[in-house]
Amino acid sequence: MADSGTILVDEVGRRPSIELFSSLPEAKLLAEQQRIEYNLYRPHSALQGRTPLEFLQEWNVA
Repeated sequence: MADSGTILVDEVGRRPSIELFSSLPEAKLLAEQQRIEYNLYRPHSALQGRTPLEFLQEWNVA
């Protein structure tokens, strides 16, 4: 929520998904899992649709 009490929306008008965590360690664990997913397994347009892991594997072979 914004300071004025209004709910924020993203650039296409959707409400952001909200996660509730039971503890700080749980939140840190889930954030780390998301970081790993994003940095290793998610395709990136800057890598011509390859995942960073695929790009690294191809780069090491070359």
